[in-house]
Amino acid sequence: MTELVRVVVRRPHGFWRDQLRAYELVVDGQSYGRIRRGEEVRFEVAPGSHWAQARIDWTGSPRLAFHAAPGDEVVLQVEPAGNSLMLWQLLGSTTYLRLTRVA
Repeated sequence: MTELVRVVVRRPHGFWRDQLRAYELVVDGQSYGRIRRGEEVRFEVAPGSHWAQARIDWTGSPRLAFHAAPGDEVVLQVEPAGNSLMLWQLLGSTTYLRLTRVA
């Protein structure tokens, strides 16, 4: 049996924007749950190449490609890509959130 890859997604507590809203976590087109401010979500995927995205309403983050070997742990962080005054970000489908790989 192939060992799976653990994916950990963190959302820092310190941002005011979207403080009462949850972001949807999507990997390879499949939803893996929702994450709120200050939370951490864990799930497993098969080894190999994947893409992840955070979504809220019609907007979200750009897709983040990652590759992981069996037994790896991939740590991602999702946060607003700006502040509450940057209303232009609402116009794009991938400009509102920032998803980065931290480990």
